Amino acid sequence: MKKKILILVCMISLIASVGVFAILHISEEVKFNKMSKFDQMVTVMDENVRNDLDFNNVLINYKYFENGLNVSDDNMDYLADLIIDGYDGEDVLRCASFWLDTSEDISIVKDMCDWKAKNPDKVDCETTLWIENAFNAVTKDKCGVLTVEDIEEYERKGITNDDIEIANRLCRKGVYTIQEILAKFESGISMVDIAIEIENIAPVTTHTDVQTMLISPNSETKHPKAEVGELFESRQLAMLKKAPTQIYYDPTDSETDIETELDEVVEMISESIIDELKSGKYLRTKGTEVEKNE
Repeated sequence: MKKKILILVCMISLIASVGVFAILHISEEVKFNKMSKFDQMVTVMDENVRNDLDFNNVLINYKYFENGLNVSDDNMDYLADLIIDGYDGEDVLRCASFWLDTSEDISIVKDMCDWKAKNPDKVDCETTLWIENAFNAVTKDKCGVLTVEDIEEYERKGITNDDIEIANRLCRKGVYTIQEILAKFESGISMVDIAIEIENIAPVTTHTDVQTMLISPNSETKHPKAEVGELFESRQLAMLKKAPTQIYYDPTDSETDIETELDEVVEMISESIIDELKSGKYLRTKGTEVEKNE
């Protein structure tokens, strides 16, 4: 009889402890669900990311997307959800940085990360080349892909590696394939004119602070002094300052110092983000020296 009573008491205690655990679990889940997406992401990363520098880098770069590059709230939540679901934060944000140069839906970020997980033999973790390979794979090479032989043939025609790199970046917008861009370039159209057309930059006539000297994409005027790199830098500067690209990009002037202004703005925004995260006690103190994906 005493043995039966003892077993019954043990069972009741076990049931009670399970009940308490279940209540605590539900309580934690409710608390988690009430958090912002950012706080949910931080909570998950706090459990999964041991390296302090990696942890801080993801938080700072995430905030840079949000506060600097002005990615929409919905898209920021999408990126946070990927990290909450267990995707590597650095991979997510690197793919997202690549995505900004394309015309694709943000869901391609997940597809690219999935490709990496499924193709470890094609990924060199010491470089980020896998990101472009993932993009080409999930888009079925729709932007065009060059073989080594193709590149050698272009070089024999006088097209440089820099020209090919620029065409490779421009083709991600989905307007022309890399082969079509290089064909236009071979025909005598400058890379600047091709870039202006693809980026869809039109003159601004209402801005009072800046003299606008842009020429329309359909103009026959060439810009031998212009650098396409300045266009990319101008686009990023415009995103950071929430302004049209053409305010900062003058294809007729090679003397503008966009790079210096861009560096100053990036530094200012980055310092502001770090201060914000420090004041919220998000950053780990042992990993405050960070590297930013710009």
